[in-house]
Amino acid sequence: MKNNDWNRLLDEISKGVEIIREELTSEQDKLAAEMEYRDKVNIVAWTIRKIVEHAREGGSFRYLIYDRMGFEPDAYAVLYDAGGMEISNHFDLMDHE
Repeated sequence: MKNNDWNRLLDEISKGVEIIREELTSEQDKLAAEMEYRDKVNIVAWTIRKIVEHAREGGSFRYLIYDRMGFEPDAYAVLYDAGGMEISNHFDLMDHE
């Protein structure tokens, strides 16, 4: 395969990934808009509590999503794309207490 062919293939893959990302974001926003207010507050509170717990005690992104939050491997890409790895890598409260 020539460089131009590879570049075209990579462009197509990139466009496909972006379409999937936009569809997931749209689906997530729709679900949040349809969710009962009290349920949404409780889900966000649970999420924040788990993230703060993770920041205080440490651990990898995988530990956060699998062990602390109880997700299965299929959630990895969605949670990674949502910024979960950034939170896991940069949100550290252990030295601030």
